[in-house]
Amino acid sequence: MAKVSVSIPDDLLARAQALHEGDNVSQLVQRGLALLAPKEKPYRPDWAAEELAAAAGRLREAARADYEDGFRAGYELAKTAPWDWVLWLANEKFSLRTVLGVQRSAEFEGNPWADEEMLRACRSSEGWPSEWFTTLGRVFNAETAPPRLEESAPRSDQFFAGAEQAFRDVWAYVNQPPGS
Repeated sequence: MAKVSVSIPDDLLARAQALHEGDNVSQLVQRGLALLAPKEKPYRPDWAAEELAAAAGRLREAARADYEDGFRAGYELAKTAPWDWVLWLANEKFSLRTVLGVQRSAEFEGNPWADEEMLRACRSSEGWPSEWFTTLGRVFNAETAPPRLEESAPRSDQFFAGAEQAFRDVWAYVNQPPGS
């Protein structure tokens, strides 16, 4: 049996352990790899290849459009985002899900850790303007709404990836040397 060393993000490992409490890390990794590489390929009729390619092409286009919508939304958010909030997002490696989750936890769950995290992130004495949270709520309605009261479906991974890339791009421009 091969012995390898892998890095697993703490939050991913915690989620997997919560779903499979009796499994150790090695068992969890084996379970995940088994899902990625089943022993047998599923049976597909000969005629299905062309149909699958057509469906995949249509869905790829939809995914790309969702990514572009996310990029556009992220760019618009970046134009009005408070500096401290953008710093926080950058420190969280531009993980909007992480930042929005902390904000939601602080607002609706009374989580003291989340409150402290937001206080550390907000270095300005007056805090972040309420308009900023309203703007975020318009773009990420399900992610910022009170638990169990979401009025819309959560944003897709593609939308998040686009929004996060827009913030990364703006961040790269912010950090260019003066005069470039």
